[in-house]
Amino acid sequence: MAKRKQSMYPLAFQLGTLGKTRSQLQVTDKTWTMALCRYMKDKYVYFCEGWPEIAEGNLLKQGDICIFECVPRWTNVLLKVTVIREC
Repeated sequence: MAKRKQSMYPLAFQLGTLGKTRSQLQVTDKTWTMALCRYMKDKYVYFCEGWPEIAEGNLLKQGDICIFECVPRWTNVLLKVTVIREC
């Protein structure tokens, strides 16, 4: 799988803040710390820190599908992820 430094996601994941937001991403029973970034005119947020480690640690490959569930919390955002492997 080619490593991308940024992946785009709908703006609602970051709850309207600008800049960098520390977040957690949970895949099955493991939680990873990462950061979501949004820049001034962007309509999307990006995984700007932590994604390569998450992809590698979960053996993600091209063709795998990740379903993200956004769970807002007082201190940060939790993204629960379900991975559907390519057959």
